[in-house]
Amino acid sequence: MSSGQTKCALTGLQWALGIVILIEAVRFVLPSAAHDFARTHMPGFVRLVLGFGEIIGCVLLLIPRTTTRGAWLLVAVFAFGILIHLLHGMYGIGNLVIYAALPSSSRVAKETSTNAPMESGMTNAELIHCFEADTPPGAFHHGDHVRLAFAYLSEYPVLQALERFAAALKRYAQARGKSQLYNETITHAYFFLIRERMARSTVTEWDEFALGNADLFVWKSGILSRYYHEATLQSDLARSVFVFPDKCG
Repeated sequence: MSSGQTKCALTGLQWALGIVILIEAVRFVLPSAAHDFARTHMPGFVRLVLGFGEIIGCVLLLIPRTTTRGAWLLVAVFAFGILIHLLHGMYGIGNLVIYAALPSSSRVAKETSTNAPMESGMTNAELIHCFEADTPPGAFHHGDHVRLAFAYLSEYPVLQALERFAAALKRYAQARGKSQLYNETITHAYFFLIRERMARSTVTEWDEFALGNADLFVWKSGILSRYYHEATLQSDLARSVFVFPDKCG
């Protein structure tokens, strides 16, 4: 399965999960559910807290910018529900455990797939042409940056590869109104880390290179954290020009 298909599948799972839980939560807060809930001998407000917590969590889960918050809110709500059940001597919590595990699992899986590089089956030259023509397959994430840098380094001399790579990234960001996201220091640092790894290895195929250099695909607290302070990487100077590493040891 390609990365694009994986992302679509995970998005479908996320929506299916969110809608199912949302429907159940709405039914749970309706007055008609109060009678059944009274059999648990728990205070009535607990039903409303759990129900509306699930509703809010589901809504956040289905909004792309707040998906992570929604997933963790649902985990917290279901964990609270599990605790309440156990404290009242009710041990039939199997469904709650499953509901608690699904949101966080689907979100982690989606974030993992997001950092994975493109699996388009393209040659290096085809990938470069596709990106420079502004027609990359699917979304473009950190793993795709690594893949693209490898392609340029495989096709061009180092300095020409860097010039074309950086220019292509700038055009891509500008075309989407996000030119402020381009970071010269991060771009150059990763580029030369990839160049060094390629020089140290006899591997020339992308799949083998990716398999042997998994640390390059870690974005948050990734390899650059060994060489730079976070404040340095996020500075305006680092965004506009290459800044040398400022972290020792």
